[in-house]
Amino acid sequence: MKAQSIQGEHYHSPIATNLRALAAQRFDGSVNALAEQININQSTLNRYCNGSSDITMAKISEIAEATGYAPWQLLHPEFDTRRMPPAMDSRTMRVAAIFANIDNPTDKDRAEAIMEQFSAD
Repeated sequence: MKAQSIQGEHYHSPIATNLRALAAQRFDGSVNALAEQININQSTLNRYCNGSSDITMAKISEIAEATGYAPWQLLHPEFDTRRMPPAMDSRTMRVAAIFANIDNPTDKDRAEAIMEQFSAD
């Protein structure tokens, strides 16, 4: 598989496979229908899907947002629209980012306890 581009650096990613799977599972196998849904040129999306063209993280983010997924989900090696959780909304993503940056274990435990109280509602 051709290396994919992420902010100027190249890496190997399952993005091509996952875009094809997304088309197969949510658009009856039609890459063209997926292209229309995400407002991207069909030939460009076809090149992303067959791995013949590099794709940026910005474009992955656009595709993810347009299809209701988070970028990490489209990059996940075991992506499956039937099993992956839906993308988090922007508010939830901000809370998750804040939680992830808590270094002190005691503070992290307190934050987790607060979050559990909210999730019980």
